[in-house]
Amino acid sequence: MLDFSGCSAAVDIVGRLASYWNIPVCTAAGVNDQFEDRSIYSTLLRLALTINTLGDAITNVIKFFDWHHVVVLSDSSQTFFRQLHKALSPIMRKFQREGYELNRFNREFESKKQPNYTNLLLEGRAHGRARIPPALVIDEVSRFDLVLCYGEWIRRPDRRWRSSPEVDCPAGSYRKSRPGLTATKHHAPFTAVCISGEFAARTLFLLGVDGIVLRQIMLCAYDLGMGNGEYAFIAAKPYTNVRYFGEYTWNIVGDKRNEDARKMYEQLVVISLIMRPSREYKKFVEKVVLKSKAEQIGGHAIDKSIINELLGGFYDCVQLYAWAVNKTLSEGKNPLDGKHLINEILKSTRKDVTISGLTGMLQFNEHGDRMAEYAIQDFNATGQMDIVAMYSSLNKTVTMLSNKSFSWVTGAPPRDVPICGFLGEAPQCRETDSPILLIVITVVTLASFLATAVIALIFYRKMKLETQLANLWWHIKWDEITYPDKQQRKSATSLSINGENNGATEAKGSPVRFPVDSGVPGRFGNVHIGIYKGMKVAVRQLRICKFTTTRSFLLELKQMHDLTHENLVRLIGLTAEDPNVGVVMEYCPRGSLRDLVENESLRLDWTFRYSIINDIVE
Repeated sequence: MLDFSGCSAAVDIVGRLASYWNIPVCTAAGVNDQFEDRSIYSTLLRLALTINTLGDAITNVIKFFDWHHVVVLSDSSQTFFRQLHKALSPIMRKFQREGYELNRFNREFESKKQPNYTNLLLEGRAHGRARIPPALVIDEVSRFDLVLCYGEWIRRPDRRWRSSPEVDCPAGSYRKSRPGLTATKHHAPFTAVCISGEFAARTLFLLGVDGIVLRQIMLCAYDLGMGNGEYAFIAAKPYTNVRYFGEYTWNIVGDKRNEDARKMYEQLVVISLIMRPSREYKKFVEKVVLKSKAEQIGGHAIDKSIINELLGGFYDCVQLYAWAVNKTLSEGKNPLDGKHLINEILKSTRKDVTISGLTGMLQFNEHGDRMAEYAIQDFNATGQMDIVAMYSSLNKTVTMLSNKSFSWVTGAPPRDVPICGFLGEAPQCRETDSPILLIVITVVTLASFLATAVIALIFYRKMKLETQLANLWWHIKWDEITYPDKQQRKSATSLSINGENNGATEAKGSPVRFPVDSGVPGRFGNVHIGIYKGMKVAVRQLRICKFTTTRSFLLELKQMHDLTHENLVRLIGLTAEDPNVGVVMEYCPRGSLRDLVENESLRLDWTFRYSIINDIVE
């Protein structure tokens, strides 16, 4: 028989060869789920932890707390957690087929490339509330980290999830590091994980972290205010090995933050392999240490802290082999038939035959894997780790121990769905805005809108006025007016044009080019009748030495042009070419009111005069 120790890759090779040669192989290593295939590994027996049983334990703990929203983040650069991630998917699908609603989101990353953990957690926030990450490798040796966290859950109707690209964030670039936290090359990502948990997660789970890194993460969470009972932390510790996994303790001699760590550890749950070692196991460990000191294998003695149940498992392998050989010989069968020996062990243990070993009772399933038990532990108010519940791989249940309970800060585990919902959308948590506040906001908004509109209108009208003033609409070229030979005195003398002028100075005796015989003398000077663009106009000649324009003059000119009425003479424009400066007005073929009033041959009674005055006023 081969009593073999090694990694999964080595167990794979040895297991295949042993199956071909019909040699029994017993090992406490080889955790991958591939070894369950009896058609390939027909003579393989595993006595320790397996990926599938650990996955079952994690999933059943989630079910025990009635959590339904899970995001799985796994480090694909670490073989153990890559295999755990692979095993979790079918296990969770099985739970779903059995009627347990389990919404999950998976994301793999490589910690060696220093991915942006904040981005990963924010991505998970958009898809689920629980995050179960198998693994963050924190150094280049053998330490690993599992991050599982809860976040706000947004599920799309089609049950498909959006994802964003992974963004690298170099270590040391986290600007939210708190005093007392060292952002080293390997530990900086955990600061980012906790920071993201502050706003991206309702509850944060950390699985499989070694004791040193776990304490740093818990202190980071404390600084972010995660000790309020809305967060839960779960650490998966496969088996005891201080050198490999570190010590899961909050207390470090001389550390100033021990009290902060102790408070946070009250929210921590640890899942670890337990083999219930016998009294003989303790004696066995002492003998191993003494033997190593005597022989100095490798140049040094074995430290007691690194000895775990796996070593006792190899011893149990020899015991099982001896038991199977003796039973086979007693039945007169071939003790060299490896498949028969392994099947005898599996058959006997499935029939509840008691086989006791150094590491406890030995019982196997049909795949040749030991039915392991997992201890579910938490830290009580005094900071001591207690076993509160057990998970049995045999019946796949979580069982609370008598007189034991989890010491949650709020007295109960975090809710799967927060009281106010994942986004605070619950009706009872919505803030009711005050009517007065709404009225004030409405009035201020409307007033601001009206003020803006008024200012815009004033600005628009001012710009429009300036544009009109700059426009030379009033300028008429002298050559555009033609003068007939015969004029009508009636309409010429009826033009009521004030003799005063703005922006021009009248000078007597200035040379003009108006037609000599076209002018008709009136009360305010000569008025000439001409044709402008096919219509008759009256042009009053201005005798000025220089024509200039000012803004006030242009404003008055515009006002006169805009003043329109059926009984008023309309201003058409000006001829401003020296010496032919004149005002061009509308021609009145029937005369004007002045002609009527000044005509002494016509007698007007006062009733008619009052009517005319009233019409003028209107």
